[in-house]
Amino acid sequence: MAIIASIDIPTRRIQLDTGVVRLDDLLGFWREYRDLRVLNTDNLRRSAPVMSIIGGQSKGGGAYVGRIIDLAGYKIIPDDVDHNLDVTIEIINSASGLSGRDVFDRTTLTSDVNIDINIAPVQILTVGGGVQDVNIVQVNGIEVDGVGSAGDPWGPV
Repeated sequence: MAIIASIDIPTRRIQLDTGVVRLDDLLGFWREYRDLRVLNTDNLRRSAPVMSIIGGQSKGGGAYVGRIIDLAGYKIIPDDVDHNLDVTIEIINSASGLSGRDVFDRTTLTSDVNIDINIAPVQILTVGGGVQDVNIVQVNGIEVDGVGSAGDPWGPV
């Protein structure tokens, strides 16, 4: 089933296809856009990219963000029928500083469309990472002394 019905470059809108009630496949959504761009549907090759996948940026402390669709200034228009649109992928619009329900445009719809954002918070953690100097004062409630070297090993005070 198609996800994208059309992309309107002048108004910067992505129209979802008839019957789309769930956005849950991040790669499928992006691949469909990519395929439309290859086929030059809606003159997409003549425009700047409409969306990209971002992710992997450091959040600090060894945590990294997961994959996100970034709409390059575009908004998504749901199908114009009464329904709930269940969104389980993270979509942002970094050009406009929008995320969540705000990346959807319902102003032209005549139907009642509820947008349910159901994204589990995801982050990627790195484990390990090499040797670093540590100044330990207390481990598991026991005060320790020393710097951890052969001449001054760690040990209880």
